[in-house]
Amino acid sequence: MELTDVVFSHCDLSNADFAEAIIHRVQFDNCKILGIVLTAATIRNTVFTGCSGDYATFRFASMKQTAFRSSSLIKSDFYHTELSKVEFDEAVIDQAQFSGTSLAGIDLSTAEFHNLGVTLEDLQGCIISPAQSIVFTKIFGLVVKE
Repeated sequence: MELTDVVFSHCDLSNADFAEAIIHRVQFDNCKILGIVLTAATIRNTVFTGCSGDYATFRFASMKQTAFRSSSLIKSDFYHTELSKVEFDEAVIDQAQFSGTSLAGIDLSTAEFHNLGVTLEDLQGCIISPAQSIVFTKIFGLVVKE
C-alpha cells in the first residue's frame, strides 16, 4: 500500500494491516489505531495527533520527520525501528518497546512513561527531562543514595 497526501480524521483503523506500506505526508487526526500493524513501513512527513494507538506495531519501520502529538502509544512496539527527526510530543509511551532502536537525538522530555523496553545503548544521546531520569534509574535497577 502507498499513501501520499492523505488525511485520516476520526477514523477507526484498529488492527489494520499496513505492513510494508509507504506513507508520505499523511495526517492521522484523532484516530483509533489500536493494534495497527506498520511493520517494515516507510513513514515520512507524517503526523499522528490525538490518536489512540496502544499496542501499535512499528517493528523494523523507517520513520523520518514524523510526529506523535498528544497520542497514546502504550505497549507499542518500535523494535529495531529507524527514527530520524521523530517527535513524541506529550505522547504516552508507557511500556513501549524500543530495543534495537537508537534514540539518539530523539526528544522524549514531554512524553509520559513509567517503564520502557530499552537498552542503555539505545538511549545514548536521547533527550529526557530531569524527572524522567528517575524512571531510567529504576529501569536499570540503580539505587540512588542521598
